[in-house]
Amino acid sequence: MKPMRLNFYPNNAITDETTSHIVAPSYQTSSYYITEKALLNYTEAVTLFGIRRTGKTTVLKQLWNNYKTDNSVFLTIDEEATVQHILNYLKEKYSSIDLLFIDEITRINDLDYNFHKLLDHYKLVGTKIICAGTDSYLLSLSQEDTALGRLHLIRFLPLLFEDLKAIDNSLNFKTFCLNGKMFTNDDQATIIAKNIFHSIDRSISSKNTLQGEQVDDIKDAIMLLTELLLGTIRNKLPALKIKIVYSKYIIEEQKFFDIHNLNKDMVNAVFNILITLNAIDAISRYSISVEKEEYSIELKDKMFYCTLPMLYHSVLKVLTGDSLYLTQTYLGTLFEATAITQIEQKLRVLNLKNIVSTFSIREDIIDTYEIDYCILYENKILSLIEFKVNAKKSSKWFYHPTIIGFCNNFEKVNRYIIYLEGESSNSNTDIQYIPIEDFLNNLNNLIH
Repeated sequence: MKPMRLNFYPNNAITDETTSHIVAPSYQTSSYYITEKALLNYTEAVTLFGIRRTGKTTVLKQLWNNYKTDNSVFLTIDEEATVQHILNYLKEKYSSIDLLFIDEITRINDLDYNFHKLLDHYKLVGTKIICAGTDSYLLSLSQEDTALGRLHLIRFLPLLFEDLKAIDNSLNFKTFCLNGKMFTNDDQATIIAKNIFHSIDRSISSKNTLQGEQVDDIKDAIMLLTELLLGTIRNKLPALKIKIVYSKYIIEEQKFFDIHNLNKDMVNAVFNILITLNAIDAISRYSISVEKEEYSIELKDKMFYCTLPMLYHSVLKVLTGDSLYLTQTYLGTLFEATAITQIEQKLRVLNLKNIVSTFSIREDIIDTYEIDYCILYENKILSLIEFKVNAKKSSKWFYHPTIIGFCNNFEKVNRYIIYLEGESSNSNTDIQYIPIEDFLNNLNNLIH
């Protein structure tokens, strides 16, 4: 049966797909199982959010096909609507609903003010809601402003490499680093980059406190800020190195980036949007200090990595029409960023008790000794990880005196070189050389 399209007012519409034949891929990603568990154990509203092409609609359709009943309803919001329009339609058409699926819920333009009306009404009649939306920042505002913590928010991160590998066995990690890979053969990087700009623009415009004549005027500045944060100017950006002084950014080495009349609130809004969109991910960085042969660590700052490394390339292309020249150093940065964000996501899926960070020792102004990435499991087992494009490369930081002394505090220390390509000929039994794909596949065992 053809989906029914309902017009609320000119140019605004919803598609009711309840009686339609909804097709979804058979393969179920890690995100599917997380969402299914929430749906079966939560009684009010399960909400999927994240940038496009991360599988939200696919999971929504899979759950619909697996759990729908004769009293379930599936709506897709095609264009702008309001909470009251949704309520009016559902009350008029359906006398009883057990499961209410809503896709593209962030096209409800008063979501951050009136979502509670939808939640209140259906809580009283025992309806369970599961919805999905792209505008992550708007959903987070709804959670704070109107839902008051009542949403079971499930953040859809960029798809795990192992999920994509299961879908396309020919995929290798280097291709994944350089081009990205989703469910289709479209130009995913450009699609996602443009989606980020759209979400930033729409999210900022949705809040009265951020509205005004400057919104249109600062579009170029927002793009510059996005470019800066995604790493096309700097591949890694320590958050606490950013200081906002009037209309300028100051980062390390006192470099200035003119952001026109972008005020502090607007900068913070854009920064938060990029985080909630999962475009960037913060990794804590600690420094190791020694006092009277006692070792301690303290939080130094945070490093931000682009969770979709191909965006380094695509953002610049969207902004300027130019492409970055792929040097070996640039490939190394892409590999490290991709590997770290994939490990981070896998750790979240595994729900392991861990502290994830980088360790640095700054002995003077010039020299900094740093381990790329560390995993501390249950405060007993420390895994030190260095990322190398080529398996022939080694790391001298494993044997830095301060790091060796610090490692003596733990029951077990693992030292890993995680590499992208080649074969290792290293005979040092103290360091394990592991291809990135093998490391991801065996992560749970390797950090124990």
